[in-house]
This record gives sequence, structure tokens and C-alpha cells, in this order.
Amino acid sequence: MQPDPQWLREQAAHSLERLLPRLAAVLADGAAKDVFVERLNQHFPGLFEQLIKLYGAHYDFFYHLEQTLIVIA
Repeated sequence: MQPDPQWLREQAAHSLERLLPRLAAVLADGAAKDVFVERLNQHFPGLFEQLIKLYGAHYDFFYHLEQTLIVIA
């Protein structure tokens, strides 16, 4: 069963809102930070959708998502 697109958008936005302050601690200020955050905002909904498809109703991937973003930041 496919998740509702509106629900996906809302959950992706909520998750990104929770993650950005946590990422701020590891991101250096400057142009690179701005580019990273801009690209994250652009691509996060698609990443979130793919993870929902992979994990289904088991919304336990938040920790791993956070750790992955910290590593690539």
C-alpha cells in the first residue's frame, strides 16, 4: 500500500524540522553549510519517501537517518 502523498510531505517536513537543529552542531558556518542545507531541503522528501517504502509501518529509521545525515554533513 502506498502512503498518502500529503502524509508523506507532512512527515518529511516534520522530520527535517527535527533534524536540522541536530545537524547544525556538526555543520561549519559558511557557504558550504548553506549549500548543504539547500540541497538537503531539495532532496529530503525523496529520501524520506524511499525510506518509508523500505521500512513501511516501522517508522524506526529516524536514528539511522540522523546518523547518515551527520556523516555526510
